[in-house]
Amino acid sequence: LLNGGGKTLDLTVVRNDAISGIEIIDIKGTGNNTVKISAGDVLAMSTTDEIVIKANAGDHCLLAGTGLIGM
Repeated sequence: LLNGGGKTLDLTVVRNDAISGIEIIDIKGTGNNTVKISAGDVLAMSTTDEIVIKANAGDHCLLAGTGLIGM
């Protein structure tokens, strides 16, 4: 859970072997939040090669290396 608003969780700056066993990332909070993640991050962190991003309206997910922004 990402507490508060206006926060960015940038997983592209974390070593791929530093986090594992993650299947859900929750960026909901009191304001608009952002998670930045790459395909390599997903493959390294998840045992299923999939990660679910839980978000509120106004939150964003940036897929690094693609230029895509979603939510």
